[in-house]
Amino acid sequence: MRVPASHPHCLVVEDEALVGMDVEDALSEAGFAVHWVASPEGASAALAATQPDVVVLDVVLRARMCTDLVRDIRRRGIPIVVHSGYAASGVPGEFDGVPWLRKPADMPVLLAAVEAALPRREAHTGAVTA
Repeated sequence: MRVPASHPHCLVVEDEALVGMDVEDALSEAGFAVHWVASPEGASAALAATQPDVVVLDVVLRARMCTDLVRDIRRRGIPIVVHSGYAASGVPGEFDGVPWLRKPADMPVLLAAVEAALPRREAHTGAVTA
């Protein structure tokens, strides 16, 4: 399912319910079509079923670093914005060049990072998303 360009599709991968709801609400209010999942398996299923324009990702889900998920998302050419309670220092190379926001980020800052990621998607795929 492809979301119309007027409503870019954002996949939110967040296992903390309150944070996930806040991010989902903020993105929806900003005009994004949002699909929120709480596990790496849910993210993989969502990626197989849809083609999001951007992914907001908590990189530590169920106490493990999601480097395989990051590699899969990057292989698909989908930009990632990390929203994590963990510091960016010492993370694996899969995260090079990925915007990293410390949780809980101010929603205007998160929205700006997500909107800034959309042109990266357009440049990679040639698709007009915004």
